[in-house]
Amino acid sequence: MLNEEVSIKLLGKFTLEFPSLEIDIKKQLNIKKIIDEVLYDYEITTKCKELTTSDILERAKLYIACKNLEGLSKKTLKNYSLFLNKLDMFFNKPCSTISTMDLRMFLSVYGKDKQASTVNGYITYLKCFFGWLQNEEYIIKNPAAKLAFTKVPKVILQGYQADNLERLRASCITPKEKVFLS
Repeated sequence: MLNEEVSIKLLGKFTLEFPSLEIDIKKQLNIKKIIDEVLYDYEITTKCKELTTSDILERAKLYIACKNLEGLSKKTLKNYSLFLNKLDMFFNKPCSTISTMDLRMFLSVYGKDKQASTVNGYITYLKCFFGWLQNEEYIIKNPAAKLAFTKVPKVILQGYQADNLERLRASCITPKEKVFLS
């Protein structure tokens, strides 16, 4: 897990040192792949003995501020904030180290006993948040991109039966109401 963090930090340093890399995402991904291959046989530990901390809340505040500038409603922003707080409580690691499997585990825990449409809403939140992180270059790869929406059962509404329609027509008073039901 630290290998991934070191890999991302090294790529960030290379990008700062060689600004031409900022433009070419393919080169960045190629360099990251090379770093990952070299680090594969090594187990990296940190000198620092602090606990790993999450940066999700910090990134979430920036995300919500940007969405506020885009004109999203206060209610939508509040829902985003509540959801991202759940995400922060679930993970105790930086956004850059969260994998697709981590997000699937999160969805399995928070999506338990929820309807498929609710889980799909969670997936949309994750895709938007991690897509924004990638666009803003906080992360290289979007772990939510591979998440698939759950199948939502179709609800077939029953039409009015003839006798109910006749009762509705009989209850019409004004000509406008009668035209509406004719």
